[in-house]
Amino acid sequence: MKQRGFRVRLLPLVIAGMLAAGPVSSGAAEASDKARAPDVTRQMEKGPATGKGAPQARAEAERNRIVDESIAALAETNRALRALDANRTDEALEHLALAIGKLELVVAMD
Repeated sequence: MKQRGFRVRLLPLVIAGMLAAGPVSSGAAEASDKARAPDVTRQMEKGPATGKGAPQARAEAERNRIVDESIAALAETNRALRALDANRTDEALEHLALAIGKLELVVAMD
């Protein structure tokens, strides 16, 4: 139970860090996908995961899913910042709500 409280307190810090980090280009997401591509290729060459490799493959897939959700949360945060720059407060709030939802998923998956 203590750990969950820590995660809940950590969420605002993560959001503040994302806001301070500034815009993330779509190139970062593409670079991340390209960085993972060789691993996927190697896994396909090995064939289906069996035995001891199966838990590792599942863990890696879960990590990749967490990274993808985090990247999506950053993208929503950037959309919110652009909406704020254009004085579209309601739209910014919608994007922030989506970003927070994605971050809650990340925390829940961890």
